Amino acid sequence: MNAWLADAVALLHGAVVVYVVGGTLFILPGVWRKWPAARNFYFRFSHLALLVFVNVFEWANQPCPLTTIEQNLRADDGHPGGFIAHHVHDAMHVDVPARVLAWPTVGLLAIVVWLYWLAPPAPPSTSKTEEAETSPKPSSGWPHRVFWTVFLAVLPLALWELSRKLAWLGLSARESEQGWV
Repeated sequence: MNAWLADAVALLHGAVVVYVVGGTLFILPGVWRKWPAARNFYFRFSHLALLVFVNVFEWANQPCPLTTIEQNLRADDGHPGGFIAHHVHDAMHVDVPARVLAWPTVGLLAIVVWLYWLAPPAPPSTSKTEEAETSPKPSSGWPHRVFWTVFLAVLPLALWELSRKLAWLGLSARESEQGWV
């Protein structure tokens, strides 16, 4: 049973990676081509939130919670895994230092925040007809752009400070490898 659950977690983890990278690759031409799905509030918000979550763990030098869950399930099972463990898990977990993987995720986050500033998501609405009847003319969006510009400027500093605080508390990848976390 644990091997099946570990495979399910590995597949979920793979789907998260595809969502983060593929979502960014979808938003880039989508904003330019004015695709409505690329401006969807829920898609854009969940994509940004997931990228912030990934960056926090990368810069804190902590393993992803999905990685930890999968490894614990595989360790409890005593089975190294089969096709899914080999192809999905090994494709995501390359043997490089954690900081090397942190920079591409920061780059993705910077692109997504820049796209938030450049083309903010459409506000969520209940229906198309209700939106057409009640929505005012679009404004310039300058408060939204100011917010995201400040957010983009402050986020790297906040991530750096969080990683320093976590290191000060003794939370590092070395302790998690030793079974502390």
